[in-house]
Amino acid sequence: MVFVKAGKPLEAIHELHDAKARWFHGDTMYGSVLTMRYIGNLYRELGLTYAAKMYACSAAAMASQSADTALLAHVPAAFFEAVQATQLGGCWIDAAGLTEVALIAQSALVTDPFDYDKHPEVETAELNELMELVAVHGFWPELESLFEAAHPMTGWYQHLAEMLEAPENQMPLDEGRFQELAVAQFAGPVLGDLGPQRTIDFKALGVRWVFKFANDRSTVLTAEGFCAAFQVLLADIARYEPVLIRSTVRATITVPIGASHAVDDVEIDDFEPEIKAHITLSADAEAFDDIGPALVATAFQLLGPVHVRPDADLQALLEPLFRDGLPHKVTVARPYQDAADLLDDNHFDRCAAATRPASSDGYTPIENDHLLASTKTGPGYDQSEALELIRQRYEVAEEGWRYSIANLLADERGYAAIEALRNDGWLDWQILVAIVNVGMNWRLRESGIPIAAAGAQLAREIARQPEAEAGPHLPIGMLLDELDLHVALQTSSVAKRWGLRSRNEATGEWAMRDLLCRRYRYATDDVAHQDLLEALAPDGTLLSLLEEPSEE
Repeated sequence: MVFVKAGKPLEAIHELHDAKARWFHGDTMYGSVLTMRYIGNLYRELGLTYAAKMYACSAAAMASQSADTALLAHVPAAFFEAVQATQLGGCWIDAAGLTEVALIAQSALVTDPFDYDKHPEVETAELNELMELVAVHGFWPELESLFEAAHPMTGWYQHLAEMLEAPENQMPLDEGRFQELAVAQFAGPVLGDLGPQRTIDFKALGVRWVFKFANDRSTVLTAEGFCAAFQVLLADIARYEPVLIRSTVRATITVPIGASHAVDDVEIDDFEPEIKAHITLSADAEAFDDIGPALVATAFQLLGPVHVRPDADLQALLEPLFRDGLPHKVTVARPYQDAADLLDDNHFDRCAAATRPASSDGYTPIENDHLLASTKTGPGYDQSEALELIRQRYEVAEEGWRYSIANLLADERGYAAIEALRNDGWLDWQILVAIVNVGMNWRLRESGIPIAAAGAQLAREIARQPEAEAGPHLPIGMLLDELDLHVALQTSSVAKRWGLRSRNEATGEWAMRDLLCRRYRYATDDVAHQDLLEALAPDGTLLSLLEEPSEE
């Protein structure tokens, strides 16, 4: 495919979804199964493991309904792809159970089922699970029995256990180093399927998404189905480059027993820097036609707290997404709860009763290169307007605060503070805005005017009042105490200029600054000016901050 060869997997997925729809409408099952498997593999390569698992399981389910021998051969192949996605997501015990399902299908539906030359996916499954057993044997031997229990019929565990005895199959790393390398190799915490609560943890579009839910069969299938749909949505919406702020969203998923879809809901708590969400979902998979739109609506709500343009911008994306068939992408021929329902209650009971390695708690996801936070120029940005505003900020600083700025530059502590801000990437105009804001608040306090009561017009007038050479001037100690705070605060005012809303941030997080730099040229836009660190004349006065245009 052109887009795959060009290294554009998101566009390739979009094109393949169109092809899938055409195959469905043409009632051609073979083409549909092939397309679904290909889509699943692309999702897996993006690290969207639950979307990948959904498409692989759905392809296997569809192929299994055929009487065509050639199509039936795709059943185990698709199952092995589901195994790979599950392993990549860190759910090793689930992967072992799915491998058992795939091996049984392989034996029943394929000629020469264990000829590795003909079926390299079987050898891949063998090597991957062996490497998992090597790690478990070396670090968490009490968990080996889970692998054995996952293979009750095929003898696969005994086969791997014999291989495990070979000297070359011993773990050469300590646990800490292994987990460090695992972060780069897996798209989820190692053995995240163990313990009373499961964890799905991935990063996409600049946001870390963490989902936790109870480790029982119904909840796991429902929660994984939602996460699969959410990952499909993220891959789809990434092409439209929504304006998202770097964040961590931690969501808990609850699945009430026997509840209808009337309970489906998302409650958001964005008061703290880390956004919290509580998602309630129904496990009902009967009304299939209603599931896709319901999943999209619920998933869309999770984007709200990290999308910082007006709500109307986000809602406007729904039209093209729906036009491109998003509700049919988040469900594939049948509900996830049906297609992926391949492991029994005993499997989930064993997983819930086991203890996840404590070292897996340190997992931090890595973003796929194709799902990085966008750097495209953001909507609402106008460079000529930006440069004019920057010019005005230099003018205000020089007009109203020339003596205080000169005093700050002449002071060893003040010069060092400005130099440190510059080294942290702050531009001269941004530092000057912070100085002006400190000064404006100081003048308001000195005038007995409550800062909260001062309107924007009065604040601007006070900021622009020229200083007298004799004073009063900004106290340097106070200025230094408040400078860092006002450097941070002025990102919010710039954000408002471009129609962005801020969120609560932890100290030193700089999420809004990052967004402004990525999408609104905050780190690059400037006008010709006198270098601030060289703006002190020999006589101790402030040089003109704005350079005059040179004559032709």
